Amino acid sequence: MEPDLVDEIATFLRNRFFGKYRGTVTGNADPTGRGRLDVKVPAVLGDQVVTAMPCVPYAGNGVGLHLLPEPGTGVWVEFEGGDPSFPIWCGFFWADGEVPENAMATLKVLKTDRHVMTFDDMVGDIVLKNDQGASTTMAVDIVHDAGATLTVAPDAVTAESTPASLTVSASGVAAASGGLGKLEVTSASVSVNSGSVEVS
Repeated sequence: MEPDLVDEIATFLRNRFFGKYRGTVTGNADPTGRGRLDVKVPAVLGDQVVTAMPCVPYAGNGVGLHLLPEPGTGVWVEFEGGDPSFPIWCGFFWADGEVPENAMATLKVLKTDRHVMTFDDMVGDIVLKNDQGASTTMAVDIVHDAGATLTVAPDAVTAESTPASLTVSASGVAAASGGLGKLEVTSASVSVNSGSVEVS
């Protein structure tokens, strides 16, 4: 190989950075709305802050996956063609103690600052929860941490806040309030306290 060519290749490679490098997100306010991040990549750029293009699994005209991290998040950065002038963010990593609570091999978790979506592969549930304590389960049960539930079944809808409950079905309505009494309404009769008072 000609010495000049070797020198050209060596010079080219000296100015190219291939593979992934650890970085830190310094900002996520992209004025173009395209999901670009301001990042620092000390191993390549020192303390310089650069704007990195996103590499996402799905994007197109008016569609895509748009999930941006907060400043301070650990980010993996690559460079298009190895050129440090064209950074690309391609993923993130956790520091010790940052993994979402309850995350495990059979429990997939998507957690933002205020919401958690959990996919439980063991029981088949999908749960969406907010920071106010309300949650919705794809098993069509709506559950609040205080104990109230709304269950939607093929033949009935039940609202329950212990000890009271209300069930509405095709056959009638049943309301109970623990030790205070029970009311059942059907097309044929109205029953109070399991028949102690009955109207037909």
